[in-house]
Amino acid sequence: PVGTTSLLSSGRLEPRKGVIEWLEAAMRVARENPAVHFDFIGADMGLQRPLVKRLPRTLRPRFRFHGSKHREELPRFLAGARAAVVPSRWENFPNVCVEAMRSGLPVIATRLGGMVELVEDGRTGWLAAETGVAGMVDGLAEALRRCLAASADERASMGRAAAEAVRRICDNDRIADEQLAFRAEVGRLGVQPARAFPGLSCRAQRDVQALGPVTEQVEPGCAGIVLRV
Repeated sequence: PVGTTSLLSSGRLEPRKGVIEWLEAAMRVARENPAVHFDFIGADMGLQRPLVKRLPRTLRPRFRFHGSKHREELPRFLAGARAAVVPSRWENFPNVCVEAMRSGLPVIATRLGGMVELVEDGRTGWLAAETGVAGMVDGLAEALRRCLAASADERASMGRAAAEAVRRICDNDRIADEQLAFRAEVGRLGVQPARAFPGLSCRAQRDVQALGPVTEQVEPGCAGIVLRV
C-alpha cells in the first residue's frame, strides 16, 4: 500500500508526461533517501518495461507501477501520498494537478505548462527550475529534495494552501465572468484583418494578402491567426 513516504505521479506513461526524466530524478534521490517510495498511476503507452529496466534491482521494489485506475480509486492513492508529481515536458492546464491540490496535496511540477498558474513555489508545492527539457532531471531532483526536507507540519500547511488556491483559481463563477468579459471585449474590438505580419515568409505574406482587402499593418493589442493547410 502507498504511504506518507510515497510520491505519486498520475498520468499516461508516455514521453510527453515527463516520466522518463522523473524516473531519473527519483532514482538519484532514492539512493540518498532509503525510506521514500514512488507510485505511478496511468495507462502504459509502451514505456513501463523500459522504465523498469532502467532501475537498479536494489531500487525496483520502491518504484511501483499500478497501471490505469478508475477515477473513483484515485482518492485512495492521493490520501496516502506525501506529494503529487506533475513532471510533464509540456502541458496545458492539467486535471491531475487540480485533483491533487483539491485533495490537499502539495505538488512537485515542472514550469513547462499550466502548472505554473496553479502551483506557487514554496507555498503550495515545489516547482523545478526553469531549465527547459534539457535540465528537467536536475530541476526535478532538486524540487524532490526540497519536498522531502519539509516537515510534516510544513507539508500539511502547504496542502491546505493548495486546496484553498485551487478552489479560488478554478471557481466556476469567476471563470465564467472572465470568459464573458473577454468575449465582450473581442466583440467590442471587432474584426480587423491585417496584412503586415512581421516574421512571416514571403509566401505566407502573399497568402494573407490573397484573403482580400486588408489594413496596412497590425494594430497594437490585436492578434492574428494564419492557417496554412
